[in-house]
Amino acid sequence: SHGAVFAWGDNRFGQCGVGRTVASLSEPVLVSGLRNKGVIGVNCGSVNSAFWGGGMYICGAQHTDVATYLPARVPMPANLGRVDCCVVGDRFFVVRTTSGDLFSWGANGYGQLGIGHRKPAEGPHRIVRPTPSGEAWVDVCIGSTHVAAVTSGASVFVWGGFDVRLAAARGSRRATLASAPAVPLVAPTMVVPRWEGQDNAHVVRV
Repeated sequence: SHGAVFAWGDNRFGQCGVGRTVASLSEPVLVSGLRNKGVIGVNCGSVNSAFWGGGMYICGAQHTDVATYLPARVPMPANLGRVDCCVVGDRFFVVRTTSGDLFSWGANGYGQLGIGHRKPAEGPHRIVRPTPSGEAWVDVCIGSTHVAAVTSGASVFVWGGFDVRLAAARGSRRATLASAPAVPLVAPTMVVPRWEGQDNAHVVRV
């Protein structure tokens, strides 16, 4: 309730944000570098971590293979809302702001940043809203090298490196697999399930 952050576990890449003196922590330790930073949210990947509230901070392994052992502030673009959440992949980050925008940076070998190419990004890059009406992004989930996001119009988009496998349901019925791309998707691509006799669907998180 006071915004204090504690971390424990593997720290070989600095992902606990407490410095490089110990490779692992067996019990919670205060992350002093985030004291009085107004942190309200935390998310962790296998080798990196993100914290947000009064600002956006990250630590751990970066796409340059240089570890950040203490929380480092990430400058976010002005006038596009506050950070509402951040999801963490393998050396990359995706942020959703209160304006309904997505920003990404870090590793991009599979197109997981969704910015149209596969070059890494040093700082936040805005992911273009893909629909003609510019619907806001309302939810985002992440894997080690891929991302899925939902717009305010309930459209689902995916990008990064993976084979598409959908889990969708309406009542007791299930969708069939629409496609399984074998190449990286470098920009948000709409998922259109092929339904057997169904005219609409409800996407559910599983």
